[in-house]
Amino acid sequence: FPRLQTLQNYPRHQLDTSQTIEFINKFEWFGSSKVFGDHNVKLQDTHFVEHGEIATATPGDQSLALNGSVNSSRTEFFSNDPRLDGPRYGWFIRASDTVKNIAVLTDTMRLSRHFTLSPGLSWIYGRGSNSIGDVSIDTQALAPSISAVWDATHDGRTAVRGSFSSMVDVDVLALSQHTLGTQVTQKCDWDATTQSFTSACAYSGGTSGSTIGLPCGPSGQDQFGRPCREKLQIPRTWEYTAGVEREIVQGVGIGTDFVYRQFTRQYEQVETNRIWNNSGTALDADGGYKNGRAQSIDDLETPAEARRRYMGITTTVHKREGALKITAAYTWSQLTGTVLDGNANEYGDIPGRDIYLRDAYLGDDARHAIRTQAVYQITKWLTTGIEWRYTSGRPYSRRFWNTQTGSFADYRAQPGVNPGGNINDPTDDRPIRLPDQQSLNVQLRANLKPITGVNFEAYVDVLNVLALRTATGVETQDTPLFQQATGYLPPMRLRFGARYKF
Repeated sequence: FPRLQTLQNYPRHQLDTSQTIEFINKFEWFGSSKVFGDHNVKLQDTHFVEHGEIATATPGDQSLALNGSVNSSRTEFFSNDPRLDGPRYGWFIRASDTVKNIAVLTDTMRLSRHFTLSPGLSWIYGRGSNSIGDVSIDTQALAPSISAVWDATHDGRTAVRGSFSSMVDVDVLALSQHTLGTQVTQKCDWDATTQSFTSACAYSGGTSGSTIGLPCGPSGQDQFGRPCREKLQIPRTWEYTAGVEREIVQGVGIGTDFVYRQFTRQYEQVETNRIWNNSGTALDADGGYKNGRAQSIDDLETPAEARRRYMGITTTVHKREGALKITAAYTWSQLTGTVLDGNANEYGDIPGRDIYLRDAYLGDDARHAIRTQAVYQITKWLTTGIEWRYTSGRPYSRRFWNTQTGSFADYRAQPGVNPGGNINDPTDDRPIRLPDQQSLNVQLRANLKPITGVNFEAYVDVLNVLALRTATGVETQDTPLFQQATGYLPPMRLRFGARYKF
């Protein structure tokens, strides 16, 4: 120790197998009448079936650790759970089966020369199961939508638009794999007396650490003996948009759009076996585990508290004609909630910490963003362009040590807020965000087709022309290194490319 040496075989093999079949059927009908206007009706059905297997193996079904030339420990890898059945070795195989069906009916109705209405309705079905017999989800939902565009000035130069839609997330593959667990291993230390690996043996892994729809704990009953099993719901996104765009002069338009999205009942893994004290700094002194065993259990749920909200306003300017073409956009936005992405967020793991996570600014919240692109046609075969991006700083957190988890998992303020020197005094709390970031890229592109007739292009990009080395990440743990930079923007660099079409 601490030298690590690996000899001969690669220590771990993994084989992922996926078998999928997809049917897509589409029907389209066009109709026109003086009374009901022009219609374009589309009906599309997509049926998707997938069988997936994940197989892992360790050569020799064991690994040995030595301290110099003296045996230290042995870890055995099983293909089953020997605590429930006799030990078996070889490939540890987990399988899942999923079915998704999405049927979408839409109609683009041009009710008059200056007004178009597009209603739609989707039907979504999803089912996921796995090789240990668990059915993670078996549900269906309807998702309506409607959008409209109105030429307010009747000259084809003004568009007033708006929409409403309901979108659903049926991630059945990830759900079906949740309770498959991990490979069971047993680690035993070397016993010098018996000259065998029989000391301090301990198992790890298995399927007992994962449940679905049991928010009150692995027993499925609350403290009063009442069942608490809940069926997973389909996460939804409710979206509302409104905007207007006007061509102010020939080829130049300006527009503004408002977007509001509400994400409800997102998939989330919630720890349900630990019993914490009120502050979330340690387990309850009278008994820290509901099932009496010192283990963490992740329950997959769709709780009402797992949500987020996005709100943004974007103003754009387009110049579409002439040798110089420009697109520029400015966005003001706000992103708040309890969960950001995936199903393994922090919310729900430590109840005493959840109060800080409720409707906080999420990690992708950037209040201001500017995107600008410009292309200039120098000659028929030579163009140049620039791209400038600016994004205001995103929030980060100050994390404190938690003795139970053995990690910096505690908060003393909401994410994006530094609790200051006195964590019990809210008057010294200050917002903390990463530095604003910007990048300027320049391109020169040559197309030889107007000269040689051969469709060949070559270009060179100069990335990060300003050579900015802005910090992209900082240390968030409450140590002497707190707020020190952990990453920077890449330096100025060149990128060459070519494309040939035939």
